[in-house]
Amino acid sequence: MRSLRLKKYREEHLQLVIEGEKIITDLLQHHPESIIEIIGAESPEAHSLHPDIPYRMTTATTLKSLSHWKTPPRWIAVCKYPDHPSKIAPQPLLLFLNDIQDPGNMGTIIRTANWFGHRHIIASPRCADRYSPKVIQSSMGTVLDMHIEVLDWYEMVEKYTDHRTIAAHMQGAPITRFLPSQKDLVVIGNEGGGVSNEILEKVDEKLLIPGAKNRMAESLNAAISSAIICHHWDANAC
Repeated sequence: MRSLRLKKYREEHLQLVIEGEKIITDLLQHHPESIIEIIGAESPEAHSLHPDIPYRMTTATTLKSLSHWKTPPRWIAVCKYPDHPSKIAPQPLLLFLNDIQDPGNMGTIIRTANWFGHRHIIASPRCADRYSPKVIQSSMGTVLDMHIEVLDWYEMVEKYTDHRTIAAHMQGAPITRFLPSQKDLVVIGNEGGGVSNEILEKVDEKLLIPGAKNRMAESLNAAISSAIICHHWDANAC
């Protein structure tokens, strides 16, 4: 299990580690098929665990050595990589994450998209690893309820040729002017530089989330921008 801390071994085994009673309880409710086994330092009889999922009891010391947390959780689960593409219906809005490198932002965007029912997003190869422990934690495990493709810009536009491409950008038209279509793809830029110039030159349109005129903040956090965009598309859906 310790090897799954590294992306190389996660991808080799197509497995990842989930920590925390809340996240694992949610997975038991929504995606029990994704859980390979649960490890804990308490007797399984004390919990209403799924009868078909193996429970391995260990010591608190071992649990602490397996955990990424400073204070180890009650449970750790080994899970399969999600395999949902055929089960997720086509959706009118796709988010393309352009080099989102902070795992906290990455996970929050995933969680936000999932909240609004957008269970399919695309991440560029330079984004934080979608199955890293910090991304999983900040997504509250919703990463396992998502189809997250990893494509660069050119692969993405070649695959989704019929989508309108829109970049979230300070020089764009106000978001209130945008009427969602059935096939929109919105680019969310990274924390430091925003959407890359290369992509800005190729998108169909640019979108601005207006702020107060007397604000000090230069820009919005990428996760907050994603939430506003998801809400706008849902509220104004065709």
